[in-house]
Parts: sequence; C-alpha cells; structure tokens
Amino acid sequence: MSKSTNETITCPECGHEQQVTLWHSINTKLDPELREELFEARINQFTCEGCGKEALLSCPLLYHDMDLNFCVHYLPPQVLEDDSLYEQYEAAFPLRMKGFPANMAAHLASPHLVFDMNDLLCCVAFYERLLGGQEGKPS
Repeated sequence: MSKSTNETITCPECGHEQQVTLWHSINTKLDPELREELFEARINQFTCEGCGKEALLSCPLLYHDMDLNFCVHYLPPQVLEDDSLYEQYEAAFPLRMKGFPANMAAHLASPHLVFDMNDLLCCVAFYERLLGGQEGKPS
C-alpha cells in the first residue's frame, strides 16, 4: 500500500502556509501512476501558492515494486543524525538471520538505501531494466 499524509508547510521564502501531500511509500503495483509522478518530479515537491518558490520536501520515501521484487529507500541526509533510524535497521537484522514470516517478501527487509532523490530515480530505472528486461526511465 502507498502511504501519504497531508501536512501544513510554511514557505521559507514568504511565510505562506498551505496543505501538501507528503508521500512516505509508493507501491507501484497498487498505485502505478505514482511511478510516473515520481519521475516527473511531482512527488514530495512543494510549490508555494503565494510566491511560487519550489522545493523538494525532504522526508524518507520507500519505493516498492512488487512485480519485480525490489525496494529502494530514500533517506534524506539529515536523518542520519537520528539514532532511532539505526535502531530500526538493527531491529531488522534478526529477521534476516531467522528468516521472514511467510507473508513478508525478503526484499522488504533489505531495501537498497539511497541518500539523494536522483539516486532513487537512477536506482529504480536500473532495477527495472535489470529485473524486467525493459527500458528504465531515468528522466
């Protein structure tokens, strides 16, 4: 399932507040249109209704392709200072050692990590071509 939240964002340029949708995960099997929105730079992008300022909203984003069985997890560099991030990843290691619940795909426990949105796009295009034999769209 793809997950999003609606957040109030204050423009750093003019102070205008507006509601935006922040995407936290994208599942391309259930919501294939979100893949195109990501490659068209319409996911987690902010355009101020007051002054037109544009910015990427830095929040973690998990990209999951259930058909090709891969995950890429974008982490904004500033989250590397958050100790809870490391605790979450350490908690996943016992699962890798013991095996996974029958209803959990193994690739979900070890997503490919990237720390730049362009790397996310390149990684998705690479895995699509490698695993799907189709042209990836590195747009």
